[in-house]
Amino acid sequence: MDDDLDILNQANYRGARLLAKGMEGSVYLLHDGTVGKVPHSSGPSAAQDDGFGTALATRSFPFAVPAPLGTTDLSDGRTMRIERLLPGRPLDDFYDPTLGALNSHVVTAVGDVLAGLRELQFEVPARTILDGERYDATVDTWADTLVSLGHRRFAKFGKQLRARDPDVRRTVSDLLTFLASRRDIEPRVIHGDICGANVLVDDDCHVTAVIDWGFFSVLAEPELDAAIASAVLDMYGPHAADIEGELTDALVERFDLNRDALVAYKGVYALMTSNVYSPDGTDGHFAWCSAILARPDVQAAAATFAERAEIRVEAL
Repeated sequence: MDDDLDILNQANYRGARLLAKGMEGSVYLLHDGTVGKVPHSSGPSAAQDDGFGTALATRSFPFAVPAPLGTTDLSDGRTMRIERLLPGRPLDDFYDPTLGALNSHVVTAVGDVLAGLRELQFEVPARTILDGERYDATVDTWADTLVSLGHRRFAKFGKQLRARDPDVRRTVSDLLTFLASRRDIEPRVIHGDICGANVLVDDDCHVTAVIDWGFFSVLAEPELDAAIASAVLDMYGPHAADIEGELTDALVERFDLNRDALVAYKGVYALMTSNVYSPDGTDGHFAWCSAILARPDVQAAAATFAERAEIRVEAL
């Protein structure tokens, strides 16, 4: 028997059914029709209810979002978060990575999610994101908060990134300078992980729900969400670069985005998340992020903004 199911049985959640298993935990359909999210570990971000989910659930969207219903302490020290069951199936069901082209319905769905989030505003509470990083945007501007986070990430994992690209410090400095130069832009709350697994759709590929908030849900300009969405829809497929380019083009056109900013933000995402699943940098996500940071288009876009900036930020 699955160890989680055994523990759920002990907690009187008999008959639970596994719905999905990811990097951070497993999701179970419970006997009362709710969903239980069981983290792999009992770390600081495992089942946080920091007010973010409650604030999110009070906002109006053209699709459903998670609504926290409570938590249950399990016998092994972990805490299960309970949420309402949301309708739909993963957008991934409509995407075949072997084809080398995007279904137009997928492009529309990703754009519809971003459109539904572009005006999302509320005070984001101090909270834990990524792999346990403390995030607090209440004491500084949204951009300077992310710059500080970038400094911490590079201080922790710069040695591994330099092993892949000896000049990565210059790129990181350009990216941090780019971020700092955006501080006067009014931020929105972004999802931070819009991917095929986190967007639910109906049988006609219309968006029904957006799930799994929290991983990198921060205050930022909406372009960061668009950059992440275009980069992570297909990270490892045989046509990943073509798919990224196609989706980037579509989002730039639909929202009249600055392409250089979008590309630079892909580097920001790579810096922030490079070691989130592997502190020693031995997994595929680290390799993907280090490759993003070494890409000429990312380096050129970041350098363009850094050259225009009034103050340069050097990576520590």
